[in-house]
Amino acid sequence: MIAAVLGMRRREFHRLAAADRQPGAVLDGLRYVLRTPWLLVVLALWFVSGSVGRNYQVTMAAMSAGPLESGAGGYGLLSTVFAVGTVLGGFLAAARPRLTLRLLLIMAFLTGLVQALSGLMPSLWSFAALMVPIAAGAVALDTTVSARAQLDSPDAMRGRVIAALSIVSAAAGAVGGPLLGWLSDTLGPRVALEVGGVACLSAALLAAVGLARLSGRTVRQAIRLRPQLENA
Repeated sequence: MIAAVLGMRRREFHRLAAADRQPGAVLDGLRYVLRTPWLLVVLALWFVSGSVGRNYQVTMAAMSAGPLESGAGGYGLLSTVFAVGTVLGGFLAAARPRLTLRLLLIMAFLTGLVQALSGLMPSLWSFAALMVPIAAGAVALDTTVSARAQLDSPDAMRGRVIAALSIVSAAAGAVGGPLLGWLSDTLGPRVALEVGGVACLSAALLAAVGLARLSGRTVRQAIRLRPQLENA
């Protein structure tokens, strides 16, 4: 981390406007989020994908102990493969010259699709193979949400938007973990994965439609062009 900070190019730094310290700043931040429809759509998509789409510490354990019958060793393998996927996802995001809403919607859709398919995999190795694109897509999705939410918000609101992102992320984990655990116990881990994948697919499609309506464009145009900040 220290090496990364020292390697930053100072000539590319941008001075940002500082937010005034005043009572009610947190409420101002929440009001900004609530009156910015495109940001609400993005956060809603992120909540769904984070709750039922990326709580793999639950579903991988359930699959290992249940249908895959691989126990602790299988869970360890899946965790390792998942970690490799997150590294690849980081490279994918870093290699992009620009993280767009189009990338966000595509990653959310594809990750949901692969998650739904992962519930059908018959063996540990076939299931593990799908963990790589799922993990990579999840990291690319998270990075894109963070980048767009911050860069497309006014400088003075940026810190408050980051706080909103943290709230949504924490809420997604708190809701998704117990929900996926309950689904795994009652309907089985495979069904839990398929339900979560379909939910993520549906959320991506609804987000595309929502952004299209906000921007007055077709769905195809909406995933190519980000909405205007104040007029969306």
